[in-house]
Amino acid sequence: MRADQHLGSRRIDREHWTGGTAQGYGTCMFKPTTLLPLMFLLGAVVGCKEDEPTAEFGEPCGRYESELDCADDLQCQGYCAPRCEQDSDCPRIEGYRHECLIGVCSIFCDEVTLSCPQNLGTPMKCGVGLCERDS
Repeated sequence: MRADQHLGSRRIDREHWTGGTAQGYGTCMFKPTTLLPLMFLLGAVVGCKEDEPTAEFGEPCGRYESELDCADDLQCQGYCAPRCEQDSDCPRIEGYRHECLIGVCSIFCDEVTLSCPQNLGTPMKCGVGLCERDS
């Protein structure tokens, strides 16, 4: 075998190919190619959660997929109802009793007419003493 054939079949190592000054592919490319996508995904997940619109007090929720989730301080009862610890936590609704029952503000039907407020953004009807979402 001739000497030039032996050199042609010999594997060229990194130092010979780059002149010994460049880093190998694994060390200079691995970190940015994995960290950048992970940082993007983390930012997208955190950013989207804060931007989601939410339903406010009295707005419909929970029945249809297109309806918004209630804001953090509200609980879905067919409409978004405030969470509470005592009656004073419940917003006043003119002409209706609005009291704290089991951690959620509940609207009582008018005792005489059995009506419910119709100005909350959700059609309401009288259930068993309490107002509930109408259809």
